[in-house]
Amino acid sequence: MQYTDIVWVKNLLGGTTIEMEAVVGATAVKKGDPVIKGATDDLLIPMTAADQQVVGVATHDAAVGATLTFVPAFPWNVFAIKCDGTKLYEESTDRYIACDFVDFTSGDMRIDPDVETAGDVLPIALADGETDAEAENVVYCIFTDTVWTTELKN
Repeated sequence: MQYTDIVWVKNLLGGTTIEMEAVVGATAVKKGDPVIKGATDDLLIPMTAADQQVVGVATHDAAVGATLTFVPAFPWNVFAIKCDGTKLYEESTDRYIACDFVDFTSGDMRIDPDVETAGDVLPIALADGETDAEAENVVYCIFTDTVWTTELKN
């Protein structure tokens, strides 16, 4: 398995992507955590529920009050995300069907391609080197319900 954390893989517009910085709010962040706005807009904390709007993905561990570098969850940024537990991504049935995060363990957050309540994530392809229809496989995804997509709509 090439990907152990949620990581930025590709910019669909071409080239590299930008990284941004923010201060960690009331909960420490681990590398690979999707992060959301904390108590105020200038603080970020790990995602804890599927209905939250993702700001980006942490590039390193960061303690409360520390500066966090993250890759923004712009709709053109592709991330590699692991499926939860016994869940699996099947290319023929799960591709382009929005799904949710279902495991919110900091540093090891995962999706379930069969759960489509909030539709946080859009799987677009099986990750390189992964086996189709295998439990806990890794999928290339974009975030669909983010702070950035809400801002772009308005």
